[in-house]
Amino acid sequence: MLTSVDPVDNSEQQHMKKYSKQWDKVQLNLKKENNYQRIPAHVAESLRQVENSGVEKGGWTGGDAWFGSVSCAVHLKTMLGVHSTFVVKNNTWLFPKRALAAVLKARYPGNPQGHWVVMTTTILDVKLSAIVYAWSKDRWSYFITTMGDTNVSNDTYEAHYEDIWGVPRSKMILRPEVLAFVYALLPKVDTHNLLRQHQLALESCWPTKCPWTKLVIALVGMAVVDLYLLYLYNDPEKWQTVNVKTFSDILARDLNEKLRVRRLPPLAICILKSNGRLKRITNRDGETTKNIAYLPRDRYFKVEKRVLLFKINVGVVACMETKLTRERKDCSYQLVLRVVQNSIVFTHYTSKLP
Repeated sequence: MLTSVDPVDNSEQQHMKKYSKQWDKVQLNLKKENNYQRIPAHVAESLRQVENSGVEKGGWTGGDAWFGSVSCAVHLKTMLGVHSTFVVKNNTWLFPKRALAAVLKARYPGNPQGHWVVMTTTILDVKLSAIVYAWSKDRWSYFITTMGDTNVSNDTYEAHYEDIWGVPRSKMILRPEVLAFVYALLPKVDTHNLLRQHQLALESCWPTKCPWTKLVIALVGMAVVDLYLLYLYNDPEKWQTVNVKTFSDILARDLNEKLRVRRLPPLAICILKSNGRLKRITNRDGETTKNIAYLPRDRYFKVEKRVLLFKINVGVVACMETKLTRERKDCSYQLVLRVVQNSIVFTHYTSKLP
């Protein structure tokens, strides 16, 4: 279940959030003059997420490569007392990525699948372990952790591959205990997103371009998925055959029975109920349309004098903009009219080359 949501705002408001203005303790520990920086954005967000989720001191948190860095693991342990394990890809500052890859390649030059290399260090009294794990022959994953054991786990990993004849094969490979624990928990977030984005798919049911409406739709989807997972956890035998879309129909079933009652119906509905039909809005003379004549002129080009006649419907329109564009071989002009309270106002007139 999702216990905390931290929507991303614009850059100005994002830097005003908690922990964003504090100094980076890891850089302060290096004692380099004029090289102090603020806490990175992913570290500040990790601190807010852990604090808002209510993770107690001595607990554990994990995340994907966007959160993973040495700085994030150190700040979580020193500021909140929470252990962490993250995947590391791009945030490689102080992380020995090249050294780990070189040692793994040197120790197992043929096929490093199912092997790993560990390097340890201490920063601000926080013990860190940098791990590279080869889950395939040419695909490796990097981790940073402040807890766990790197001994061989009893929970093996089933790797799939193709032999020299192209036949799909599989075999069980080893992995450390800390990664067996992490791999069992990291897919939980992906499962939640899968239920909300693909199976429930409220964004596809309610398409909109308004960012605030999109945010509300996402929050409603998170609430429905959280409630579905809670019911599934408390009574799995009853709800394991019910998918999340059917569960949402059960939640919204009572909404169809309660009809919305308008206190004040629109004016058109009142007229329709009283007279039986709608009527056009007319002026003092009883006319519903008006003829307008306008002679366009151009001081730079010789344009044949013509009178442009057109009609503008002055029915149930409070404010309308009408654009009339006329193109010729030698020039083109545009006339923009505005209809406000049955009166014609010439907004602007432009003339330009084709």
